[in-house]
Amino acid sequence: MMGHRLPRAVRSGVLGSGVLVANRRCGGERGSASLWLVAFTMVVWVAMAAAVGVGQATIARHRVAAAADLAALAGAQVVATASVEAASVDVGGGSVVGNNGVPGHAPAAGSGVAPTGAALTGLALSGAACARVASVASANGAKVTSCRLSASTIEVVAAISVRGLVGLLGPSLVTATARAGPS
Repeated sequence: MMGHRLPRAVRSGVLGSGVLVANRRCGGERGSASLWLVAFTMVVWVAMAAAVGVGQATIARHRVAAAADLAALAGAQVVATASVEAASVDVGGGSVVGNNGVPGHAPAAGSGVAPTGAALTGLALSGAACARVASVASANGAKVTSCRLSASTIEVVAAISVRGLVGLLGPSLVTATARAGPS
């Protein structure tokens, strides 16, 4: 009966290399489930980080678009207000629209009619409109990279720096362009 007995090292579960084996058939597969679980967890974490990054970029794009739109509207309002003030003149207590009823044009030189208020023209109007644009964009968390006034239409390019996971990949600047003026 002694011939069928296993050696003591095998009976106790310890092989010659010092590795404890519970079942000799699956000795090579032991612990692989843990590795698969770690690998799967890493894949899930990477996918979640990518989703968060895409979400942050989308939010930044919407924020900069809204800031550019609002800033362009504010600039157009400055231009429209200045045009109305330049067109309204005070002649003996009554308001008259200058230059044959065309709004936005000052009365002809030498007509003896002066514009009321602080009517802005040319470079001063562009500076006032762009100053208002920068103020509104800044209040919405954006920075104005370009502000151009042509005729009575103002074009604004605003930018927002993206932070968070997307910002870790390098400097990320999201820009948007908006135009506003009379239709």
